[in-house]
Amino acid sequence: MRSFERHPAVLSKITVPSRLVTCVSLLSTFSCSHTGVAVTPAAITQSSPFGAVPDTHRIAPLYSYGGRDGVISGIGGNGGLIGTAAGLFGTAPSGGDEKCMWIHGTGCGVVYKLTPIPGSSRYKETRLHVFKGAEGAAPIGRLYMDKKGELYGTTYAGGTNNAGVIYKINVSGSIPHYSIVHNFGGAGDGAYPFAGVIEANDVLYGTTVGGGKYSSSYCHSVGSAPDSHCGTIYSLDLASGAERVIHNFGHGEDGLTPAAPLLYENGTLYGTTPYGGKYSIGIVFAVTNGKERILSADEAGGTYPFGGLIAINGTLYGTTDFGGMQNGGTVYALDISSRHVRVLYSFARSSQFPQGAEPAAAVIYRQGKLWGTAPLGGATCHSTNLGCGMIFSLAPDGTGFTKVAFRGGLGGYSPTCPLLYSEDALYGTTTYGGKRDEGIAFKLAL
Repeated sequence: MRSFERHPAVLSKITVPSRLVTCVSLLSTFSCSHTGVAVTPAAITQSSPFGAVPDTHRIAPLYSYGGRDGVISGIGGNGGLIGTAAGLFGTAPSGGDEKCMWIHGTGCGVVYKLTPIPGSSRYKETRLHVFKGAEGAAPIGRLYMDKKGELYGTTYAGGTNNAGVIYKINVSGSIPHYSIVHNFGGAGDGAYPFAGVIEANDVLYGTTVGGGKYSSSYCHSVGSAPDSHCGTIYSLDLASGAERVIHNFGHGEDGLTPAAPLLYENGTLYGTTPYGGKYSIGIVFAVTNGKERILSADEAGGTYPFGGLIAINGTLYGTTDFGGMQNGGTVYALDISSRHVRVLYSFARSSQFPQGAEPAAAVIYRQGKLWGTAPLGGATCHSTNLGCGMIFSLAPDGTGFTKVAFRGGLGGYSPTCPLLYSEDALYGTTTYGGKRDEGIAFKLAL
């Protein structure tokens, strides 16, 4: 497990879930330029399960993270970028203020904006907020932008109770204003949110890996949070500011420690937990008017779903970190009405993972295809013998699987977060690679 603490001690030692930090990079003590880093697009191939074929696509690095400007970690597949090609917003769970430190390095994270440099293929970064610990630390989840252009997000730790916060940033002014919307309280309330928030009807919804009504030694042993509580679903009314717990995980054969963002469809919240359930391999759940239904809890679609869900015509689509025919994880489809689950694609846990492995993030649906990332495999890679990871695509019926592989180095490797689609291109981040090996932002033109 990894932990972090404020220096001087404002935050007590915080243990981060062991399974959810497999892609955390160590922090750098060096600063980096706000003008970005010029790099050469990575050489890539596109392939099918039957072999690789040349392709003209290029994964183009846009910006190299590091030091005071933030360090990308891709924890749990929940970060990534939002916005458009003209302005990309994101969070870096590490880096920033050198006085606030993880136990492995420096900085409690930043919220940033990337904008194109005129006449260049590079982007520059503007730090919108630098976390200092007491007002929040470790912004792991993806941001949400409302209709007014205000950003909402969560931090895993920090705040009044050192259990994380929900925050808001007004980016319309010359000096963005940061405010805490809610301090999580631990037992009785949620604690330690990995995922960001979503919004429906002027209410924010989210999950926490700790806190809540129920606790167990198992929730503590799987590394859910510093406490032994099993997590929550919460809501926050934007008009009144009132927060309440909608569902407490950990009772009976319920799921444990939800790490992914929620999906709101027609009055129902859908989500996943990586642990718990009848067979202790995670669940897919639905919550309507505070009542939970478990939609899947067996190995039919794979095991350990860390990522979130999308819905297309009454069917949920998601990924699992393990399971499938070759135990490298899956892309699965779940019919909401029948609860029937089928595997669309099984990743291969084999020598160098040529077809990828361990997809941790949700897929997106664009141009008639599902698009996602896998942090392992893809192609022979000089940065790691496990492969540098890939962007993959397939049709909703599971046919036509293709991949675009990362090559490491300045071209980045180990993508663990959801993709963003804007202007016929995909945007995202990698955990490693770039000028300082602390992650990059990239673009893939379609």
